[in-house]
Amino acid sequence: MFDYLEFSLWFVLIHIFSYMLAGVVAYYVVHKGPYFTGDDPFFNNYRTPDTADWAHVNRWLIPVQIIRGFLFSIVLYPILDVIDGLGASMIFLFIFGLMYVYTELASMVAGPCNLEGWIYFKSEKFSRGKFFCLKMHFEGIFYSLVIASLVSIFLF
Repeated sequence: MFDYLEFSLWFVLIHIFSYMLAGVVAYYVVHKGPYFTGDDPFFNNYRTPDTADWAHVNRWLIPVQIIRGFLFSIVLYPILDVIDGLGASMIFLFIFGLMYVYTELASMVAGPCNLEGWIYFKSEKFSRGKFFCLKMHFEGIFYSLVIASLVSIFLF
């Protein structure tokens, strides 16, 4: 039997760590140029570190991630005992698939290089070079790998 609040607390902490690590790595490896220095209409909607808008990011980043982590954790409550019965590698694959597929690849919110985006975005968003979509998914894949590893090691 799980202590649901303790599970959620640890899940939130693991989520925040994974989110921050993936964000920092992705920023320096992939996103720094296109997100913050281009004139692309999609990317120029981001708040940038060199503007007054960045105060909004600083104020809300952690509170919103606490809420996201908690929401992610409570969705798992009904199946925690089932997940606990899986082996470590299956827990890893389940959490990775859940986080990557549901939050990135198959999200119902259209984004560049997810399935909804492929339907609704103009074709030029998907024709920016051979590895554009791979770069766009780097952060989601990295985040999913980190959180799946930590959850399978520390929570089950």
